[in-house]
Amino acid sequence: MKNKKIWITAAFVILAAAVFTGILLLRHSRDKKTSADETKDFSQYEEAAENAGFSLRYSDRLSGWPMTGFKGSSTSITVLYGNAGYVRKTLISEQEDDAAEENATMEETSEHLINGVTVYFNGDDAAVTQARWTDNGFDYLICIETVSKAVAADVMEDYVRMTR
Repeated sequence: MKNKKIWITAAFVILAAAVFTGILLLRHSRDKKTSADETKDFSQYEEAAENAGFSLRYSDRLSGWPMTGFKGSSTSITVLYGNAGYVRKTLISEQEDDAAEENATMEETSEHLINGVTVYFNGDDAAVTQARWTDNGFDYLICIETVSKAVAADVMEDYVRMTR
């Protein structure tokens, strides 16, 4: 009878230790992921692409402004253009539902079929401020931040064609 109590106590201690270790490992994994997903500034495109683990084709200028920098995380690359705006490529991941909800709140003014993909433009044909689409497991967004820098729809189509 005494051996049975010892075995039960030992089994309980081992089980408790395993649960505690599992909780610590889960917390460490979550903390590590959070720090890996932080957005960082990069001076070179190659550094941003290496950090993200994928590449982005983009235009040299956006609405007349040259590129001025890069931001990135383990799931996205953003190319910044002076005061005009940015081009972003994001790997679809756990945040997909949040991004889909955010996109649903954005006003969709027109759909365009470009390179076999449906692209949503915000604005009218004379002044487009945003293009967004999903292709091959990635979300793309071209955003011109100020209406005064908006471009014609055909110019935005060219930006979309250059972005991959």
